[in-house]
Amino acid sequence: FTATVNNGNDSYVYTFRVCTNASEDVTSGLTQFDNKLKKTVVVGRISQTRVFNGSDWILLTYQGGDSYTSHCSNEPRKAMVMISCDSSTLGDGFTVMNEENSKEMDCFYLFELNSKLACPPEDKHLSVGSVLLIVFACLLAVYLIGGFLYHRLIVGAKGMDQFPNYSFWQELGTLAADGCDFMCRSKPRNAPAATPR
Repeated sequence: FTATVNNGNDSYVYTFRVCTNASEDVTSGLTQFDNKLKKTVVVGRISQTRVFNGSDWILLTYQGGDSYTSHCSNEPRKAMVMISCDSSTLGDGFTVMNEENSKEMDCFYLFELNSKLACPPEDKHLSVGSVLLIVFACLLAVYLIGGFLYHRLIVGAKGMDQFPNYSFWQELGTLAADGCDFMCRSKPRNAPAATPR
């Protein structure tokens, strides 16, 4: 990943690699290339990386970079890369957020990157309702196929008589209508039926 920062006449290109070197130095994880001086500086090393993570973020701290020359008490450079959850990309939006170099100690570079690798894993399992529907569908299939084969091969039935409990299923509609009539009746039970005019 690369990011370019222009500061007046100065222009810097930052290169970041997670599992491989960012420059000729085999331990470099994050580098800064000065376009004006044509010089590469190691900001952080892979061999000195610390990882922190939360529910939807990862913080990589690259330490042991090249020492500052004129400020920050000549301490080694340090970079922090905040990787935020973005399920739409594997890695995008590498930007320089801040370079804190005005202190005497604990100077650092702060970068941001979006990646789906920082997102929490999605639970992909069936709900109780889905499991019950699958079990019901399987039992219904066993009932229909088993009943059909039994009536066809053992009993010798033909046509519609091959279906299991065929007479029950024929009467089911009538029984449902009777049940609805009983539950939703607006007239008393002993009232005479309506007569056509």
